[in-house]
Amino acid sequence: MRTRVQAALLMFVVLAVAAFAVPLLLFTASDRTQQLVLARSADLDRFASLTDQAAASGDTSALTAEARRYTQLYGEGIVVTDTRRRPVVQTGGVRADDPAVARLLDAALRNQTSHPAHALRPWSDGHRMFAEPAGSGTRVSGAVVLRASVATAAHDVTWRWTAVLAGTAVVAVACTVLARAATAWVVSPLRRLDRAVGRLAAGLPPEQTRAGGPPELRQLAMGFNRMARTVTTALEQQRRLVADTSHQMRNPMAALRLRVDALHPHLRPSADRGYSGVTAELDRLETLLDDLLALAAAEHRAGELTVAGGPNVHCDAAAVTAAQQALWEPVARRAGIRLTAATAPDRPSPPARTANSPRSRTSSWTTRSSTRGTAPRSCWAAPPRDCT
Repeated sequence: MRTRVQAALLMFVVLAVAAFAVPLLLFTASDRTQQLVLARSADLDRFASLTDQAAASGDTSALTAEARRYTQLYGEGIVVTDTRRRPVVQTGGVRADDPAVARLLDAALRNQTSHPAHALRPWSDGHRMFAEPAGSGTRVSGAVVLRASVATAAHDVTWRWTAVLAGTAVVAVACTVLARAATAWVVSPLRRLDRAVGRLAAGLPPEQTRAGGPPELRQLAMGFNRMARTVTTALEQQRRLVADTSHQMRNPMAALRLRVDALHPHLRPSADRGYSGVTAELDRLETLLDDLLALAAAEHRAGELTVAGGPNVHCDAAAVTAAQQALWEPVARRAGIRLTAATAPDRPSPPARTANSPRSRTSSWTTRSSTRGTAPRSCWAAPPRDCT
């Protein structure tokens, strides 16, 4: 859940930052392009005025000197022609007979101004051509073409884009940190609730969930704590009742067995069948009491395994069987009983289940058989199907 929430928030952050950064980048490039156009238009206006004055006076010396100084200072070529397209000034390697320049001169002589239409980009290079007619009103006295370098303007666009992208990166990182913090603020209480639910489902006392996060999650955590205390109390009372019942019934059952065993020598041979039935029922009741006690222990152990190891908890049934055999071997030897543990070599050990405790039942049966055995006999202890 945390990954999905973070992915959604990060996607929103990316879209929001992109929606802010892309228009800003385009605006900065367009603004710098507009500055270049305005600056070169002002230069063209001056040369157009000088061209008009030269056409009126017939003296082109001032125009020629100004154009050459401009080219020396800025490195940008200029072409000035009269109304018959005869070059008046040509500087910076720009010639009037160049096809691109010729098209601009024709447009300017038709009283049309030509400026670059496309905005500059950081990767823009080369030159841009500007053209403007000389004269006043509808009277055209010549044409001026300026070849402007865009290297400085492109460098400015690059610097501005770098600043915008750096600011965007800072905003994106800050939004990412905030998104992670908001996700942790929302998801962390849910993870604590999940752990508490796991402990409660396993039958163990759940840890008190600390209230945190949004108000709805805090109310949920407090409600779960109240429910967990109620359920835990009920489960503990049930487990204690089962264990106490098993312990309390052991003493009457032991006294009953002693009395029945004491009556056996005084019974007639014809009553042996009834005596065997009574002892069999006593054995069954003792097994039931042992199972109740084992159930109480198994529930607690099952909860520990569920919380500690999750659903992938396994145990080796053969190892458990061997350990039980080693545990009861001295008792069986004193009682004249031979214990044999056998495992199936071709069958893998099944995973551990914690719903019951057959190991405890097997151990209890072995103890009773060994303590009441009177003749040497063999006991085959099969490996338990499940183990805790």
